[in-house]
Amino acid sequence: MIRSLRPTAVSSSDHPTAIIEAVTDSEVTRSAYAKTNVSHALKNDILNATLGFGAIFVVSLPSRTDHQDALTLASSLTDIKIEWVEGIHGKDVSDKALPSGADAEFLGPGNVGSWRAHMNALQTIISRNLSSALICEDDIDWDIRLKGQLQDFATGTRTLTQPLKDGRYIDPTLASRDSDPKVEPLRYDLGRQDSETTVPPLKSAYGDDWDLLWIGHCGANMARARDRIPKARYVIPNDETVTSWETREGLDKSVREQYPGRDRVIHHAMGPICTFAYGVSLQGARKILYHIGLKDLRLFFDNLLAGFCDHHRCLTSQPSYFSHFRAAGPIGRDSEIQQSNNAHEIRQKATSENIRWSVRVNLKELVNGEPIADQYPDY
Repeated sequence: MIRSLRPTAVSSSDHPTAIIEAVTDSEVTRSAYAKTNVSHALKNDILNATLGFGAIFVVSLPSRTDHQDALTLASSLTDIKIEWVEGIHGKDVSDKALPSGADAEFLGPGNVGSWRAHMNALQTIISRNLSSALICEDDIDWDIRLKGQLQDFATGTRTLTQPLKDGRYIDPTLASRDSDPKVEPLRYDLGRQDSETTVPPLKSAYGDDWDLLWIGHCGANMARARDRIPKARYVIPNDETVTSWETREGLDKSVREQYPGRDRVIHHAMGPICTFAYGVSLQGARKILYHIGLKDLRLFFDNLLAGFCDHHRCLTSQPSYFSHFRAAGPIGRDSEIQQSNNAHEIRQKATSENIRWSVRVNLKELVNGEPIADQYPDY
């Protein structure tokens, strides 16, 4: 099995993105997505510089130029276009601007500032009338094969949310989520054969009716029988971009038990935490700005977003596609919100959970056209 990527067909003098194109087009990563019934134009959208979204926004405090330098390199090397949203210090948010009932003292300035910066990103999506956008934090990492991964993810989200030609859904719990939690799907695990039976989307390769795609988190749950969340799942068997379950972090226990191999499971989101990266549709952005920007700030932003997903159409993947990058050096540099008890300890080696062909870990190799290391060479 391939343990590193050597760009044998790419001269070291070529632009580094040629390496990424070689990966995307290889037999290892080429997705069978092209065989599905989504329109050719929408299919190609996922291969564009904004991953099939209208834009990609990255929230970053102006002082974290280290994060901005690294993410500028990482996005350039993987042919991704990002726009910066200025991070906010909580002390700069007026108490008068907080939703009624908000407890700024409980939340702390870091969480208040994070909430406001994400609201500003949503404001931008709405004011620019973008059909969708991806909102990310500035310390994230992803696999070099991200575009191929998201093609498969889109096949899953369409299968779970697009109607059949007769107007019904493959998953009957999708229509009954607010009425009868006892309704069960015809079967829980769906696959590529099911994707070909749904109506092709017209607006987005990810489907025409979703609010949020939580594709970067540090943990999520799958719906149980008693939950009022759609219960079917789309399974990508033996996904070679997935690490072995023994090395995976943040998995729901039920995922470990039901999918002990290297399967990737796409499902409706329940209780995700950490907002490393999430896509929002225009309708989703409007709803979140209303419910979390104007009405509710009693909890941390990711907890509020998880609560939002209990009543709206949100989908996720386990494992997720974006992870928190932890650089080598002092551990205290990791976060502007959470203070570590061992902040002065030195991390000897950079790492990202659940990411095999990490862009951030391999920045030097990508810049220099060198072989790319696999963080989890367990095949």
